Amino acid sequence: MAKLSTGQRFSPDAVAVAGEGLEPQARLFLGALERLRSGQHEGLPAGVDGEPAGRVTVAGGPGAASSLLEAQPAQLRQLVAALAAAERSVRAAPATVRRHLLLGFPPSGGALARLGNAALAGLVQAVARSLGRTGTTVHLLLPGRPGSEAALARLAAFLLSRRADWLTGTVHAAPGAALPPAFPGAVPTWPEALVARTRAEEEASPPEPALRPREHVFVAGASSELGRACALAWAAEHASLALCDSLPPEELVPAVSRLGGLPLPVEADGRSPARLEQALRRACDHFGPLATLLLAFGQPAAAPAGGAAAEGPEGGGPRGGEDWRQEWLERELLGAWQLCRLAPPYFGPEGGAIVVDAGPAAVRETAERPAAAMLARARVALVRELARELAPAGIRVNAVARAGVGGVAARRRDRPGAAPGEAALLALLPRPVPPLEDVAEVARWLASPACPLSGAVLPVDAGAAVA
Repeated sequence: MAKLSTGQRFSPDAVAVAGEGLEPQARLFLGALERLRSGQHEGLPAGVDGEPAGRVTVAGGPGAASSLLEAQPAQLRQLVAALAAAERSVRAAPATVRRHLLLGFPPSGGALARLGNAALAGLVQAVARSLGRTGTTVHLLLPGRPGSEAALARLAAFLLSRRADWLTGTVHAAPGAALPPAFPGAVPTWPEALVARTRAEEEASPPEPALRPREHVFVAGASSELGRACALAWAAEHASLALCDSLPPEELVPAVSRLGGLPLPVEADGRSPARLEQALRRACDHFGPLATLLLAFGQPAAAPAGGAAAEGPEGGGPRGGEDWRQEWLERELLGAWQLCRLAPPYFGPEGGAIVVDAGPAAVRETAERPAAAMLARARVALVRELARELAPAGIRVNAVARAGVGGVAARRRDRPGAAPGEAALLALLPRPVPPLEDVAEVARWLASPACPLSGAVLPVDAGAAVA
């Protein structure tokens, strides 16, 4: 086990290195992480109640090899040894170390690096399942081409902080990372067009705080559970909030004002592009250019009593239910697409962020509500396509996939009266479903200038996605 110099350690026993030596990119990454910790950028926490904040395990690279057939036995042995050391480092860590990051193999390793990263991803998901009930989190970062180390370090700072308590088992890949073929768990989490822009901004000045006062946040779906939680979180940061829904959420205005935010209720229907653009124009005329667009729509549970489902020819028969779901899907999915299509011109020249509530079915299959699963997967595809399309304008697009079904929030496995599908999901969770306030904190970080991600879907589910 190689050792790091004292200057690279950000808390006692918090950094471990697996393998024979550090790859150059790993050294750059750890150096950037140390700069974050020392306060030059957004700082890493020293720990909770004196406990270490986390541990970073660096798996030593297997060396350059264009294919597995060309690999030498010594390279394969080095790969196996590095993987074994990475597993020992995570599993043998003191119980006080509750946050773990694994840095994968750099792309210079070719096929061996892809093989090693696939193994590390499996390790991360296995450890996330086995240690989830203890509150321990584990993530994998896959380095890419030189130049993305600082962005990876900013992501690491978030994953090692209290705001990421409900995230575990995630895999993040930088542009050019050594991704295993057809591996669904790792996707590039920011487009290459953002890397050069981020590097130029960091050279010009350090990252700014999470959200500058009075920046304009447009909350679509402000009447939903998550929309309300996010609006209150941003109000505490003194943001200007356009609260948009099909019925203006007037009852939310006093709560936002009490917390120091500037509220503006606006009405719009997701099925009407003209009304959506009218709402955007009114908000921007009032508050100035957009900094963040939040799409926090609701999730379908069952057809509302006495609603469209009861209007079928047999009084609530299949035709009525299908009509209701079709209307819901049209409003929610079409509304999300229309807003994302209309919003870019309303951002300022420095860009901004779009954050989407993808729903729990975005990362976990559900047979209970196929409409919710269909909508969630469509939103994920929308997020990843828009991330590539809007990167040159400096607009990042990400999603949160929150745990729960039908708006479940802060409920425990033994909650009386849970529906069968809901109880089954809660039984799988390593910990209680995260409160909406914690989900809102993740959404707020995704929108902040400190976040380097675009095209990412963060499962705020306490490990349900890997359970």
